[in-house]
Amino acid sequence: MLVGVPGASATCVPETLPNGDVRESTEPARESRGDGPWRSVRLFTKGYAVMVKAADGFDAGWAVGPRLDAPPLTADQLRALVVSPRLLP
Repeated sequence: MLVGVPGASATCVPETLPNGDVRESTEPARESRGDGPWRSVRLFTKGYAVMVKAADGFDAGWAVGPRLDAPPLTADQLRALVVSPRLLP
């Protein structure tokens, strides 16, 4: 369940990597508060947390452009990105 968002819920899948780091992949179970689809992945490693979120955009008067049909990265692409050596401490 998402904290602070009434009625919202998400699926969180934790995964322990071979080196002992923990990676969590999260996707909403349904849209909430007008937010569109999104995905996030968190990696907990060596006392640090790396988080990447991909969303389809948002509706606002100052939005950079129109919303996308889906988040720009797939769940597999996000999982691969978060363990990229360039992002790790």
